[in-house]
This record gives sequence, structure tokens and C-alpha cells, in this order.
Amino acid sequence: DWNKGESMKPTELLLAAYVAYNSQFETDLQMNFFSAQIARELKKSTDAVAMYHKTSLLAIKPAKNGDKEAAQILDASIAGEVEMAEAAPKGPESIEMRQKAYDHYLRLSPKGPLSHSVRYQRARLPYEAGSHDEASSRLESFAKSEDCRRLKAGKADSLCIQAADLDLDARVLLKDDVGIEKG
Repeated sequence: DWNKGESMKPTELLLAAYVAYNSQFETDLQMNFFSAQIARELKKSTDAVAMYHKTSLLAIKPAKNGDKEAAQILDASIAGEVEMAEAAPKGPESIEMRQKAYDHYLRLSPKGPLSHSVRYQRARLPYEAGSHDEASSRLESFAKSEDCRRLKAGKADSLCIQAADLDLDARVLLKDDVGIEKG
């Protein structure tokens, strides 16, 4: 009854109980997933990222062996990890956290429903960090990627256009006149 009541409006106490349980039963896939969900609801983004990451690692093997519930938990966990990394307070740690979440998503679900958006966000990170040379390289690569080339003329994807625009901005900031003209 306590768990049900707490689940309706999760509290720090419920999260602490789940964390304690998970420390004793580390491979319990569902409980690890529930913990991540509670951390998410409590807006504890850094904790949620770590919990979703752990849950996704636990779900890989059973999902590959045909366990449908594990596959659903895997998909929800890698998407949740990305979402919570993006919700984390901005700063240098946030950029690193997002980079790891994006890489993890693409490693586990390279053709997943969020893969195009995750690739764009991953390409955009150096721009946000002020690393314009790396940003230009990543953004150009994204804008010229198979995903963007596959789109029909006249129906250009907004992320592909944004990547090309940010690549151009980065080149302007770098005073890369040759790159601007070729771009």
C-alpha cells in the first residue's frame, strides 16, 4: 500500500527505497527501470541518466534473446537517458553527459526512432561548447549524411538545414573564408 501511494506522487523516500533495493538486487531489470522513472519524475536528471544507463545495460542481453518486455525497457531507457541528459542543468558536465548519452543511444539503436535527432544534437554539442572547428566538422558531416541526402528535394529536413546553417556560422566565427565559399 505504501509503495502504491508513493507511486502516485513519488517522493525522495520512495527513490531511496528503490536505490536500497537495487543495491541488493542489482540485476532486477524492472526495479532499476522503476528507479529511473522515479528519478525522472522527481527531476533528478543526473541520477535518472545514470539509472537509465544502467537499466539499458541490463536489458541488452534479454532483449537480444527475444524478451519483448526487456526490448521495450531498453528502448525506453536509452530514450530516457537522452531526454534526462538534455534536461540536466547546462554547463561543461552537461555537455559531457549529453555526449555520452547520445553515443550510448546510437551504439544501441543506430536506426532507432530518435537516431536522426540524436545525431544532430551530437553534431551540435561542440558548437554549444565553443569548439567551432570541431563543430563545423561535425555539422558539415551531419548535413551531408545519408539521412539528409535521402530526403527528397523540396522536403529538406529542418535539422539538416539547421546543421548547415550552424556549420556556416561556425566557419564565420573561425574566419574560414575558403570553407564558407565551398560550403
